Amino acid sequence: MREPTLSIIIVNWNTGALLCECLRSIARETPDLPHEIIVVDNASTDGSADLVRRESPAVRLIESGANRGYAGGNNLALPAVRGAFIALLNPDTRIEDRALERLVAFLRARPQAGAVGPRLLDPGRRYAVRNGGWQPTIGTVLAHYGGLSRLLPGRVRGLHTIADRRQRVGWLSGACLVVRRAVVAEVGPLHEEWFMYAEDVEWCDRIAGRGWQLWYEPAARVIHLDRRSTSQRERRFSTLWAHGLHHHYVRRSRAGWPRILLFDAILAAGLLSRAVLYLARATRAPRQGLWRAEARAFARGAREIVQLGWRAR
Repeated sequence: MREPTLSIIIVNWNTGALLCECLRSIARETPDLPHEIIVVDNASTDGSADLVRRESPAVRLIESGANRGYAGGNNLALPAVRGAFIALLNPDTRIEDRALERLVAFLRARPQAGAVGPRLLDPGRRYAVRNGGWQPTIGTVLAHYGGLSRLLPGRVRGLHTIADRRQRVGWLSGACLVVRRAVVAEVGPLHEEWFMYAEDVEWCDRIAGRGWQLWYEPAARVIHLDRRSTSQRERRFSTLWAHGLHHHYVRRSRAGWPRILLFDAILAAGLLSRAVLYLARATRAPRQGLWRAEARAFARGAREIVQLGWRAR
């Protein structure tokens, strides 16, 4: 049996049907690259593990016994990989046009590149979904929530990149990220301090801190059914993301409490502005209950960020 060039890690929690579609897309769109797939099942209750055993017997299945979150699940699999390259992949993704092969070829051609991510598209292939971007700072958070990074893409850096061109970035989305195995050995596993969201931001910061380049490659395209794998925790979505940004900013900046308070004030104001926009949309859009729930989630995130900032004094 040939040694795999690429090890693909997929952390699953109660998304068995989506996971099987993801596995089929890998088989269809990665025919020429020797690869292995490791699925970590985070104590699913929907029969996901049995479904993988039945439909994809070649997949290496790790049953965690508990829901360890995104970082914890990936960290269970990292010691078991055999490939020179590692792909972290969400179960609610679909590989298109040999995207994983393109990403591995990209890293092979650029020795200084430590990790690369594709263009993530919504199911209608209309727009990019959280491909990656730049590290959280007062400036990037202000540009993101103030709309400057969207009005002036390529000129103003925000939390997310929406560019159509290949470029270096400060972080890549863990929904689909290909990294060198040697880089993982150098920087260590993902951080498990928080349950999910922003671990990819923190991990990429460590990778870049060791001198490795991070690249966004829009020529590789992956469909991402955004939030499908976390819909069971939809009400906590914005809170978890905001918490992750706060904790990471505190850890990386080593700033005093006045700058932490300023960062959190800008982040909270941005979340609150999104809540207002969603409430306005709820007055005239279908599925008004959904938009109101989103507004409440963002408002709750704003309140909790203010509380975190106050405790940091």
